[in-house]
Amino acid sequence: MIKISFISMLLVFCMIFSSCLTTEEATGSNSSLEQSALTATSAIVSQADESAPQPVAEPELPPPPPLPNFSLQVGKTPAAIRVGQSFKTNFTATLVNTDTNMAAEGIAVTVTYPASKENATISFATTELTTDAAGTVTFTPSDTSFTCNSKITFSVKSRAGTEAVTIPYQVKTDRYNKGGNIAIVDYGLTGNPIRDNSRSASALLTALIRNGFSSIGNVDFVNEVHSGDQAKIYQAAYNLIGNNSNFLIYGTVKYNGEVTQKDGVFYTPLIGDLTCLEMKTGKELFHTVVEVVGTGSSEWAALQNARMDLFGPQAAEAIIHGM
Repeated sequence: MIKISFISMLLVFCMIFSSCLTTEEATGSNSSLEQSALTATSAIVSQADESAPQPVAEPELPPPPPLPNFSLQVGKTPAAIRVGQSFKTNFTATLVNTDTNMAAEGIAVTVTYPASKENATISFATTELTTDAAGTVTFTPSDTSFTCNSKITFSVKSRAGTEAVTIPYQVKTDRYNKGGNIAIVDYGLTGNPIRDNSRSASALLTALIRNGFSSIGNVDFVNEVHSGDQAKIYQAAYNLIGNNSNFLIYGTVKYNGEVTQKDGVFYTPLIGDLTCLEMKTGKELFHTVVEVVGTGSSEWAALQNARMDLFGPQAAEAIIHGM
C-alpha cells in the first residue's frame, strides 16, 4: 500500500509542476522532467512487480509404471445346452503376468457375451470382472432363452496391446421332439425346379434325425416354395398339417455356378436358402443360406457329395443353433 501511494503522489507532483510552466523553454524542461518522472515510476513499478509473490511451480509427477505383459488362457469350456437349460459349468479364463510368470491378481478383465437375440441378430453386452488370487475370472451367463452359436470373449489391456481369448457359447433349439416338416425344392443345372422327391430334403432330414430330432418328415409344396411367397407356403402347410407340426423348414437348393472338372475331379457348387416357420403362428423363426462345393470322380458323385455330405449336415447345424 505504501509503494502504491508513493507512485500516486509522484504522478500528482508531475502534473502540478507541468502546469506551472508557460514558456516555450519551460515546456521543453517540462518534457525532460516528465520523462524523468516516468522513468522513476517505471523503476518503482518494476521493483513492485519483482517483490510481488511469484507462483510456485508444481513438481513434475513421475510417469506411471508400464503395464505388465499379460497372457490370457482359456479355462473351462461348457458343453452346448438347449434353450431354457443352464450351463453345467461356468466360463473361466486365467490371467498370467508373463514378466514374472505368476498369476495376475486384482486385474480387471472385460467379458463380452451374447445378451439377447432379435430377428436372428445377436446383441452383445459387456461386464468387468476382477481376477482372484489364482488369476482367474469366472463368468456365469444368466439367460439361455434363445438359440445361439457364438462366443464369449475375455480381454485385458497389456503392454503390447489388448490380450483376448474366446470360448464357444452354444445354445441349441428346444424343438427336437416337438415335431416338424421339411419342404425343399431342388433345381436342375438349367434352373428349373425338380418336381419329384427332393434329395436335399432327404439329406437334411437324415442329418436332423442323427442329431436327435424325432417326429419329423418331408412334405411337398413345389409350386408354393417355387413362388417364394411365404404366405402361400404357410397356408399350404397349415391346410395339410395344421398344428400337428411344431415347425416347417422350407426352401430351395440350386446350382451356384457351373460344374467344373480338373485333374479328373468334378466340382459341383450348390446354394441352399432355408427358412423356418412356427406352425402355430406363422412366425419366421430362422433363415439361413448354406453354400457348399461337392467333389467326386463323376458329376453325379460330386452332386451326391454336395447334398448328402455337405449341405445336409451344415444346414442341420445351422438350424439346431438358430431355430
